[in-house]
Amino acid sequence: MRLSAGSMLGEGHHSSVYLSALTLPRPLSARTLTGEVSVACKMSDPDPEAREHLENEAKIYASFPKHLQEDWCGLNMMPPIKTPVPACAVVPKFYGYYKPAFDEEAFRSESEEVRAEMKAFIERLSPILLMEHCGIPIVTSKNFHVDKKILCYSMLRRLHINDYIHNSFYQRNVLVQPGPLTRPPEERSMKMPSYRVIDFGRSELYGPSNDKMSEYDAGWGNELYRATEELNMEPFVY
Repeated sequence: MRLSAGSMLGEGHHSSVYLSALTLPRPLSARTLTGEVSVACKMSDPDPEAREHLENEAKIYASFPKHLQEDWCGLNMMPPIKTPVPACAVVPKFYGYYKPAFDEEAFRSESEEVRAEMKAFIERLSPILLMEHCGIPIVTSKNFHVDKKILCYSMLRRLHINDYIHNSFYQRNVLVQPGPLTRPPEERSMKMPSYRVIDFGRSELYGPSNDKMSEYDAGWGNELYRATEELNMEPFVY
């Protein structure tokens, strides 16, 4: 995997995201000239709060059921939406969370002082969160058709149905890219866009036995209301 300052995709309050080429382990390969795939690589700032957000995001990604990361044929009914919506993926595919580790054996011949310095340096490095690269943030202007708004809204609703509260649902955290992704890149276009919800550093997972279910019910209700404002949607009559 290779990273450079020129490959930055975005920067937030606590982290930075880079576009990286990833060489897949054998026997896996990509249908590219180099055999590499493009991934989004997220790293946090060094402060404890930033590291906590990145680790929480990794835990959320690891907990997602597969159907939230995969495209399916057909349509879903997602109340309170009155029209069927595509059964598409909601979140990027997750490729792992990697923490830097100090290798004692590699520095065994060095002095105790050097080993201590190297250990401190390595432990200050950010963990890496690898995920599918899914495009650029949406812009819900007048040209953003109501069908697209409904689809983005339905993706948040699917997170709620699976017991997740996003806690940071903004336009910048909904990505779009040319689709459909089942076609080769040269055959994709924005006439059939693909959307994904990202940034789960503040997200929460509530299970059926969670003693905070009343808090969860209020949370998703408030989040859906804010989503209609964020997506510039009219009062819900769809």
